[in-house]
Amino acid sequence: MIKRIVLLLAVVALVSGCAVWTRLDGATLSHAGASIKTPVDWMHLSARKDSLMITRDGVGIQFIDAAYLVDDKIFPKSKQVFSKDSPPQEMAQRFVGELRQLPGLTGLEVKNVAPETVAGRPGFRVLVEWRNDRGAAFQRVIAGAAVDNGLLVLQYQSLKRYFYARDLPEFERVLQSLKRS
Repeated sequence: MIKRIVLLLAVVALVSGCAVWTRLDGATLSHAGASIKTPVDWMHLSARKDSLMITRDGVGIQFIDAAYLVDDKIFPKSKQVFSKDSPPQEMAQRFVGELRQLPGLTGLEVKNVAPETVAGRPGFRVLVEWRNDRGAAFQRVIAGAAVDNGLLVLQYQSLKRYFYARDLPEFERVLQSLKRS
């Protein structure tokens, strides 16, 4: 009996520390300095502190992540100094440099870099691609712009096959709704 109680308490402790996902119905969410209008039937990871992350099928398949980055959170790996007056192309190159330093993104290839209007500001759009350790191909679109004294960034990552094309229109709609909150 005591073993069952201890086991039950252990399970309760583990479950209480798990992330909390909330189903979305197209609501507008504000978190971590960013505001977006969410797609219907996607889910929000409410336990995340530094950004606004949503997914439809799970973050290992696809996600959209919005954040307003300031100070040392803009380029944490390279420790480069952020300047809101930097050209968007330069910000894009620096952001890709940060991605290249993340574990699991080996073989990262930049497929496209282009100008993009983000929250009404001139910004950048980057498309990158890589394969994970198991050989699955992923694509990520990063759109960002200098806003106030920080960088407003929206990222969409998905498995390249099937999911990327299916959910790219949702990313485009979220990008159009992105605002600094």
